[in-house]
Amino acid sequence: MFKGLFKFIIFMGSCLFLLVLGLYWGEIKTRLLQYQALNDIQTAFQKNHPKEAKALLEQNVKRFPQEPIFHLRLAHYLHQTKQWEQAKTQYEAGLKLNPTAYDYQYNYARLLIQLRDVNAAIQLYRELLNEKPNHLGALVDLAGVYRFAGNRADALGFNEERFPLWNWSRYYYSLALSQNPDIIKAWYGLAEVLQRDGQFKPASAGYCQVIRRMPNYPLAWFNLGLSQWYEGHQENGMKLMNWALQSDHASPYKGLASEFTTIHALRQTYFLVHKKPLPFTHFPDEWIEKLNDPHPKDPFVDADFPQPLLDACQGWVQPELDVKRPTLTAISSSRLSLALEAKHTPSPRLNEISLSTAPEASSLNLPL
Repeated sequence: MFKGLFKFIIFMGSCLFLLVLGLYWGEIKTRLLQYQALNDIQTAFQKNHPKEAKALLEQNVKRFPQEPIFHLRLAHYLHQTKQWEQAKTQYEAGLKLNPTAYDYQYNYARLLIQLRDVNAAIQLYRELLNEKPNHLGALVDLAGVYRFAGNRADALGFNEERFPLWNWSRYYYSLALSQNPDIIKAWYGLAEVLQRDGQFKPASAGYCQVIRRMPNYPLAWFNLGLSQWYEGHQENGMKLMNWALQSDHASPYKGLASEFTTIHALRQTYFLVHKKPLPFTHFPDEWIEKLNDPHPKDPFVDADFPQPLLDACQGWVQPELDVKRPTLTAISSSRLSLALEAKHTPSPRLNEISLSTAPEASSLNLPL
């Protein structure tokens, strides 16, 4: 009796399995084909055959138009190869099918920055942060967008716009640094915002945090010198700026390469802070003559830090992070759009996109 019952159960189970298999065979087969296609694409990339991988992606976008991963993988490839308009089309298609693909949404926001559609990028970053409030890459990037907009508004004389924009920039930089205090790009951006806002002491502390983590960053040394100079420590400031200029040849990130560039930066910054031109005669002739002198020794060893830098970075104190959300301030959309219009080239590092949040955020070492 039990033997017969056991056979009956096996028979009914087999029938049920075949019935389910028959009902869902089409979907199962499709999933197996998609899995094989993704495997082939990954193999092509691993073998360094990008053209083959692209062809497979395009083929499978047409073959499986309702499957978001193929749109998004193709968008990622097109983004990396600077085919930005095509990448935008594929990001939009993929994210419409899968709105929760947050890492791709982040990359799409970065693409919009590169395409100068900054207002749309801000909206996308905000939507992403509503869902993933601790997304470091989005926090740092959005802070950079607001910093750039504030700087542009300041240069255009939009005094009502610049302070709210800088407040939002400071807020997002502070949120990112409260989670990860080693994001060099965030320290640099925060220090610049504070410096632009006339808060030279905390700005100096911010630049010190940059130098502590990346000694071979002459632009941070130079701006630290500026902040010291504005604080009234002219001699210290001049020595730091001179040290930065002499050190610039040893840095992989050359931002102070020529005397003209340096003097222009000094004059521009002085004007933004003091609202009056800085004459060339402000600097001693002997200092200007040394702008392109080779540095006497490697400045990037702790023991070789110049005393003016150690004096400026007393105890390497960091500026206070302001994580209190700013109050909303009405900003003229037309004036904001004008401020965001770019006579500005995005940093080449923005091309280095990633699908991994933490490494992406920690690699953001240079200002926008």
